[in-house]
Amino acid sequence: MRLHGGRREDEAGQESLLASLSGGMRFGKVMNRATRTKVMIFGPQISAVGGGPTHLRNLFASPLSDRYELLHFEIGSRGRESPASEESIIDMSARLAWSPFRLIWQIVRLRPAIVHLNSSLNHKAFWRDLTYLTIAKLFRRKVIYQVHGGSLQRFCGNNNLLWWLADRVFGMADAVVVLSSVEEANFRKLRRVQRLAVIRNAVDLREFDRETAHSESKRATRLVYLGRLTREKGLFEALDAMRIVASDPSMTNIEFLIAGSGPARGELAHHIAAANLDASVKLVEPVFGAKKVRFLEEADVFLFPSYHEGLPYSVLESLAAGTPVIATRVGGIPDAVIEGVHGLLIEPRNVLQIVEAIKALVSRSDLVATMSRNCHKWAREEFGLERLAQQFDDLYHDIVVGNDCHRNVV
Repeated sequence: MRLHGGRREDEAGQESLLASLSGGMRFGKVMNRATRTKVMIFGPQISAVGGGPTHLRNLFASPLSDRYELLHFEIGSRGRESPASEESIIDMSARLAWSPFRLIWQIVRLRPAIVHLNSSLNHKAFWRDLTYLTIAKLFRRKVIYQVHGGSLQRFCGNNNLLWWLADRVFGMADAVVVLSSVEEANFRKLRRVQRLAVIRNAVDLREFDRETAHSESKRATRLVYLGRLTREKGLFEALDAMRIVASDPSMTNIEFLIAGSGPARGELAHHIAAANLDASVKLVEPVFGAKKVRFLEEADVFLFPSYHEGLPYSVLESLAAGTPVIATRVGGIPDAVIEGVHGLLIEPRNVLQIVEAIKALVSRSDLVATMSRNCHKWAREEFGLERLAQQFDDLYHDIVVGNDCHRNVV
């Protein structure tokens, strides 16, 4: 480590760093590039499609970029979607094997004050990110470990060794960030976690610039799904529910549009044909940008019967579009969708509950209209980028300045 004026360069820079963070100008003024604290944010290719890339784009588009110099360190697979499948195993393995050395070089060259890991609770990501975490701590960087997907309880199960390991790994970080109250409760079982923050995902509300009017004069009641096409998203249960709904003479003029791509697309098409649902259920291509916003705003209900989730952006985007939600009571969804206010919550893998929820909303256009207004208002109060930026600004400030907020929830 180089010395600066008889002291370590880290120590020399710490005084100016603390001064810049303690100045009290929280988002009030764009800071000079030379004085901004550097934060290295880990995540997949920003241009990809998926929750991880969306989170990165939101951070870089938020007011955080005015106060901090945000640096992207790319991890994970490369491709159009996240997780991606376009990259060959050889290329991906070579890139991942080289990435620890690339990280060392980037830390030495760029000297970030904070390393912000974005990860999921699966075994592949856990061991990969343990390497990054260890390197960052060896170089005495402050580390935020943000968990986006998976469940700590499901990850560790009844394996005491995994609980012991998770306690020590997450205890190495200066702060752990989770998306939901459910994961907050799980992580509180770990004794070594220094700071624990709940920071929900956010959406760029500028894309949703008008309040949706859900009219009773629509040609058909439209249910939509938007996301990856996999069995774990509960789409086959949704199709079984639509078959039951379609057989009810009182439930006419209902359509279900499924937008997305993924390994189950062919099987879903076969299931639709076998159940004679071609007239009411359509598989459509993935939608992005303005088309995605319009797709959600023109829907009456967003149906999301996934088996397990963190806090899916599609649900938050539906709220922002003013579209009531039928979703499973998993992960952070109950924190975002209040039962009876913004939609209805169901249990995973329960076809009859999907049927009952669809009928409850389809038969009450007045209730859908009220929920739509509630969704629109709730999204603007709770899920904007300004709130996300303020919470991370507070957390960045606390871990660098060293405020005593042990196991604090943001």
